[in-house]
Amino acid sequence: MFGHGMWFGLLVWKPLGFTATDSLGMKAFRRFQLGLPMLNCGVYTLLRGVDGHWRVRADKVALRRVSSLSTGAT
Repeated sequence: MFGHGMWFGLLVWKPLGFTATDSLGMKAFRRFQLGLPMLNCGVYTLLRGVDGHWRVRADKVALRRVSSLSTGAT
C-alpha cells in the first residue's frame, strides 16, 4: 500500500475501534496522529492476530529499500 502518513494513521485508528465522524472524533484522531507520526511512503504490514486483534508493524527492510531508491544508494 502506498500513501500519506495521515492515512496510515487512520488505518491504525479505525481497527482500534475509534471513529472520526464528528468534530470531537476528528480532534481525537488529530491528537492520535500527531502522537504516532507515520512516514509518507512508509511501508507497514497490517496483521490480524489469532486473537482477532489487528496489529500494524513498520517493515524496516522494505522501508530501507524504498529510501535507497529515492537517494540513489544501493
